[in-house]
Amino acid sequence: MNIYSDKIFYLIGGANGSGKTTLARELIGENPEIHFLNCDDIAREQNVSSLQAGRILIQNMHDIFDAHYSFALETTLAGGFHNKVITRARNDGYKIMFLYVYLPSVEQNIARVRQRVALGGHDVPEETIRRRYHESLIRVNQACCDSDQWEIYNNGGQKYELLAHGIHENAIVVNSNLYTSFVEYRAQIISKYLLDLANRGADKARLEALRAGVPLVYRLR
Repeated sequence: MNIYSDKIFYLIGGANGSGKTTLARELIGENPEIHFLNCDDIAREQNVSSLQAGRILIQNMHDIFDAHYSFALETTLAGGFHNKVITRARNDGYKIMFLYVYLPSVEQNIARVRQRVALGGHDVPEETIRRRYHESLIRVNQACCDSDQWEIYNNGGQKYELLAHGIHENAIVVNSNLYTSFVEYRAQIISKYLLDLANRGADKARLEALRAGVPLVYRLR
């Protein structure tokens, strides 16, 4: 029997500017026992660089795991760090709750980051926002499957709107119109991503053929 079965790891996912921090703070407001790990807070409170704040966050996270506390962590899903945390949480007997927040247009993410900067918040390059936005949408399905429970929110309006929630790959749709739009939009993003991969592969093959002196009688695209 797992004596730490009440431990919860909240993974808050979404691209830059989606509203992850606000959602996390609302969550913590409901349950003050949840430890919120946030690089921006660490950098501001300890007056350190983003790189140093990241290292401190990782150490704090290890301490939280050792103490068996519930905690929340933000991620853009663009890298692989969240997968390592999910694995550790799973092995340590945590219940994994994944909350995903998205905006229906990357232009909204860019605009909200600019608004944040105007108010004294940290900046993120536009190119990085666009890349993370697409990678986030591509990887959200896997994060849902890897979690015990999940919820997906649209934050493009005046408030967070719950689209669907579920357990692993099983979804319960709450707002069918928004959820359908999300699924269709995500499918477009994935199709474009796969096409880009295929084109890059063709470009690489063409370059290698030219280097090898092989004549190309037709385009590989």
